[in-house]
Amino acid sequence: MSSSPEQHLAGVAEELVAILRDAQEEELSAAGTLLHQRLRAPQCFVTVVGETSTGKSTLINSFIGRPLLPAFARPTTATVTHLVGLDTSKDRYFSIFRDATQEELERERFLELCEAPPADLLRLQVRFPPSRPEAAGLHVFDTPGFNSIVVEHEEVLRQFLPQSDLIVFVAGYRTGFGQSDQELLELVHQAREEDPELPVVLVVNRAPPGTTANDKRVREIVRNAADCLRYEPETLIIESTTAPHPSTGVARQTPALPDTEVLWSRICTMAREPRRLEAVRRHIAGLLLRLWEEGVANLEQRVALLRGGDEELRLILEQIALLQEARRRSLEAVSRSTERLGVALPSSIEWHATQMRERLERDVDASGKWLGKEDCVEWLSAHALPFEVRQAGRALETQIQEELERLDEELKQIANTAVMEIQRTVRLENDTVGRLTENLVRNLLQRLGGSAVHGLLRGVGGIGGAAAGAGNVVKMLVSRVGNLFGKTFGREVYRQIGKLFTKRVLQRINVAVNILIEVITFVVDANRWKGEVKERMGKTLESWREEVVKDVHESQLPQIHEANVGGVDTIYDSLIRDSERAIAEAESARPGEREKLEALLTRVKELRAHFNPYLSQEP
Repeated sequence: MSSSPEQHLAGVAEELVAILRDAQEEELSAAGTLLHQRLRAPQCFVTVVGETSTGKSTLINSFIGRPLLPAFARPTTATVTHLVGLDTSKDRYFSIFRDATQEELERERFLELCEAPPADLLRLQVRFPPSRPEAAGLHVFDTPGFNSIVVEHEEVLRQFLPQSDLIVFVAGYRTGFGQSDQELLELVHQAREEDPELPVVLVVNRAPPGTTANDKRVREIVRNAADCLRYEPETLIIESTTAPHPSTGVARQTPALPDTEVLWSRICTMAREPRRLEAVRRHIAGLLLRLWEEGVANLEQRVALLRGGDEELRLILEQIALLQEARRRSLEAVSRSTERLGVALPSSIEWHATQMRERLERDVDASGKWLGKEDCVEWLSAHALPFEVRQAGRALETQIQEELERLDEELKQIANTAVMEIQRTVRLENDTVGRLTENLVRNLLQRLGGSAVHGLLRGVGGIGGAAAGAGNVVKMLVSRVGNLFGKTFGREVYRQIGKLFTKRVLQRINVAVNILIEVITFVVDANRWKGEVKERMGKTLESWREEVVKDVHESQLPQIHEANVGGVDTIYDSLIRDSERAIAEAESARPGEREKLEALLTRVKELRAHFNPYLSQEP
């Protein structure tokens, strides 16, 4: 094999994929194909994030050298646009759907989808001929603007950030650093917890000409960003192309695209630094090793059954029954958890609405000393109601998290019981049976830890799979992955469920508050306006309560339930399916099948030593 680390590891991946393909381990070979593609053609994934209207798309256009992306963003979309420099004669546009199919688009249709994507759209992609050498192999992801109104964007970013090789965070100079920036950088910080070497570049965009790092606003943005990230990122300042020059007061006659040469040169350099490339290589090697482990386990199981041992058949049938029982009990636990939330949340929402009304009515009664009717209504709608709702949302957030943690413990207990029962099925005098059980337990525990290769590859497929023409690969993977993220049954997702719920709660009050504002149009006696305001505020809170309860039943609870079911499926389904397949294969075995699988098992085991140089290196 080649002396280059990437080429050597790519050779290992290629051999592993070939063995898995010959063994008809289709899903595993498909996963390996994705990793092999990444190693064979080294690529760098850069994710650009930031608040709505901070100029992310314009910065990317400046890298390409022309306005390829629309330089506006609708805060109602949740679409990622993937740009990749390829050897193509012209710009090509694609829509990639959640079922991993893709469709080539005309530019006009692409622009339409940027503004109004259909629900089944996964992302858009632009393939362009690079005008600069450093653009080749660089994948840039333009993400939707993140703000407190659009809750869907958080999940979009949560899927992409951990799979990035470099993150560019764009903050607007004029808007400064707000609550949305803080929440977004918390997501970035979580991604860095999984990959402490993940570089982050802070861009202070659209700054007045001549702005330096000593500028008060820049220092404030950098300080706040460092507090959120727990380290100080490298910061670059991009000047506005329309701001008046400080010495003349006249807007500069500059092109629409800003000068970002320093920014993109630095990004390309950082993404390709040896230390970063080594970290990426270690990550891929770890994924390949897990793929190898599952392949070995499957082949050993199939070979054992083809040898015709009654003890092996008894063991696997018994283990299938134990896994099926654990899955059934887990799904029952999920349903009970959903039912508990379905009862508790509406009651809590009603209680909070009553408490809010009582507190705010007291404020209205006291407001005559310092506010008139119009000022009181403005204070209620712009400050008091949102504040109260935010506090209620946080309490509900805690309630949801506590229930999900309770469910998490119950699911872990069910799985751990299954592990112990599986281990008790082993008769120690049979080495083959012991090895089969050890393989099954290891694979089950990997899934409990969120480290099953299918779960880890979801992001790889989501970023590079269908876009690279491997649509069916990702389609197969998604069916295995479900909604499992990170540790034990996807707690990284569910830890944020409450936050998303709080944002929904705020959305509802923003709509309902119109009922309150209508009171301004009424002419009432000075002695009667407080009663009118309190009555309208009561209707506002009742409308809010009804809408939030409706949202709980129609949207939030089904999403939580579906995600938990997906996590359970990921833990158990593939293990059950693989075992049932091995039994069916043994019952209809063709001549020479066992010898073929034994030879493949020998070949795949010989690959194990090739992973050691990559896994033993310290980050």
